[in-house]
Amino acid sequence: MCLIIASQDGKKPSDSILHDGFYSNPHGYGMVYLDKGSLVTRKGFDYKDFTKDFAEVKSPYVLHFRWATHGLKNLENCHPFKVRKGLYMAHNGILQVPIIDESRSDTYNFVKHILTPQVNSFNGSLHGKGLLPAIEYFIGRFNKLAFLDSKGEITLVNEKEGTWYEGMWFSNESSLPNHQYDKWLTRYSPKRKRRKGDITEDDFRAAWADGEDAYTELWEEMMAENEKLGLKDDDTPEVPSLDIPGTLVKFADMQQCDYCSEELHYLYELKDDRHNAYLCAACNSYWSAEERRELTVA
Repeated sequence: MCLIIASQDGKKPSDSILHDGFYSNPHGYGMVYLDKGSLVTRKGFDYKDFTKDFAEVKSPYVLHFRWATHGLKNLENCHPFKVRKGLYMAHNGILQVPIIDESRSDTYNFVKHILTPQVNSFNGSLHGKGLLPAIEYFIGRFNKLAFLDSKGEITLVNEKEGTWYEGMWFSNESSLPNHQYDKWLTRYSPKRKRRKGDITEDDFRAAWADGEDAYTELWEEMMAENEKLGLKDDDTPEVPSLDIPGTLVKFADMQQCDYCSEELHYLYELKDDRHNAYLCAACNSYWSAEERRELTVA
């Protein structure tokens, strides 16, 4: 899903938020910030390197934690990306763009083949008449962009789809306190009451504090518990009549919705058995390996 954190005045999140953001999006970090009138970028994969790099930031910055959906998991695909001299951008979401270079991410292909040419057509200005609304229309409401230029100005696209928290903009709430981690099991079976021994938000935060291995072990424990629970008829959320050829089946995986930032997907199995499709109970987005579209409710 990725996470962007942007701050105009250089304010920084707590260590626990940064730790959560890093380990929830483990495919690389990147940042751009202003230093003595010039933009500086730092990228990497190690948490100690990240804390060292981020400690140097004392000015407007855009920070990105990557969850890879396209392209290799390497430094070249870590955000932010250079749009032109003096302008960088980070992205959260999945862009429906031609993947001309399959080793590179959807964001890289968007920047190189679509965004940069458009910005250059406005003499390098991101604020050319009509450009930002056009970008927002093109990427759709489920994608968010954060730009930082050499004047120290941050520009957000689809700002309203993110969250302002303690003076900083977050592209989603996945690493903020009191988010959805303590609601996973109850959202999975909404009518089931909390039970002693359920895995909670505090359990996840304690595991993150112990490192990636502890987090993975706890995640697997939760998935095993959900496998035992299954989906009973009286626990299944009410689903509207849909124009998709599928039947709601046992939940097979927990993923964060790529379009609304909520965690839970209900898994559909299509009648033709060619592939699986997902339904997000929060935003009614339906997509499969072949397409993504809004659900039409009968």
